[in-house]
Amino acid sequence: MLNFYNKTEKLLEKIQIAETTYLFKYSIDKSFSFVPGQYVGIQTTPTHRRAYSIFKTDEDGIWFLIDTIPGGIASQYFEQVQVGAENLIVGPYGRFTLKPSVNKKVFISTGTGIAPFYPMVEQIKNSNEMENVQIDFLFGCRFFENEVSYEYFEPFINQNFRYIQCITKEENSDTTRFPSALFFNGRVTKFLQENLINYSKSDEFYICGNPEMVEDVKTMLLIKGYSNVFGEKY
Repeated sequence: MLNFYNKTEKLLEKIQIAETTYLFKYSIDKSFSFVPGQYVGIQTTPTHRRAYSIFKTDEDGIWFLIDTIPGGIASQYFEQVQVGAENLIVGPYGRFTLKPSVNKKVFISTGTGIAPFYPMVEQIKNSNEMENVQIDFLFGCRFFENEVSYEYFEPFINQNFRYIQCITKEENSDTTRFPSALFFNGRVTKFLQENLINYSKSDEFYICGNPEMVEDVKTMLLIKGYSNVFGEKY
C-alpha cells in the first residue's frame, strides 16, 4: 500500500521546452512512492489545488510536465513562478494505471497528456513479464514546434515500440529531427480510423490529453467493439 504524501516542497528547476510547456522539478522525500499513471495535487494558491500526472522521479525530485495555455489560476501561477517557490504536494491519487497483461498497449496522447505514459512505458520495459509487450505510441499536435514527446520516448523505439507522430497543420515535410518516428498527416483519431484493422479486440488503449480528443477516441473505439479502453482527461 502506498503512503499518502502531504508535504510542502521546493521548486528546484523550471525548464521551458515549448512555447507554453514547461518541465518542473520539485524536491520530494524518499518516502514518496506512486504507481505509474497516478497524479498528485499541487497547491498553487491558498484556495486552489490542481492535479498533475507524475512524469518521473529521480533521487532527489519529482517532475511534472505543465502546459500554461489553458490560462486558469494554476496556469498563470506556473507561468510566473520562479525556482525556490514552495508548494504543498498531496497524493498520489488515481486508478489510471497499467493492466498487468501481455496484451498490446496503445498509448494515445496530445500535449502534456504524455506525462502518465512515460513512467508506464518505463514500467513495461523494466518488467520481466511485460518487457516484450508490443506498444504503439500515438502523439498528436499541430506543428513540429509543439512536439514535446519524441525526445523522451525515442530511446524506447525498437521492434516492439512504434512511435507514430500525428501532425495536423504542418506544411514543412522535413522530419529529419524525428528519424525513428512514423509520420502521419492528420489527427490521432484519423490514424486510428484508418488503421483499426491492425488492432485486435484484446489490445489495450490508454488515452490522455485534450478532453475532446479523449472523448472522441473512447467513443469511436467503444462503438467499434473495443472494450479495453481507459482514458484520462486534462
